Amino acid sequence: MATMVELGIETYACAHCKMQMFLTAEFVRQMRETHEGFYCPMGHNNFFPGKSEKEKLAEQLDQSRRELERERNMISSLRDEVQREKYSKAAYHAHFTRLKKKIASD
Repeated sequence: MATMVELGIETYACAHCKMQMFLTAEFVRQMRETHEGFYCPMGHNNFFPGKSEKEKLAEQLDQSRRELERERNMISSLRDEVQREKYSKAAYHAHFTRLKKKIASD
């Protein structure tokens, strides 16, 4: 009884000699993630220098987290400013009331 196994073969050309190589999809995925070198049949070193999908998503996540932190800091800063303005308003109001009473008593 024969068993069918599908490997998912992909064709790539050597970066140096352009010789065709047949690589499994799993091997390509692993090489893209680790950026390790592999050799063509003629012995030339090849690798995938580009960022893997996982690396791209991790960078997007980090960027989103930094943006969220900046927004939270901005909100905190604005809340502090609003609180300072409230205290300032209360202080001016108290000073105005004292002056009004002093004028009224004179």
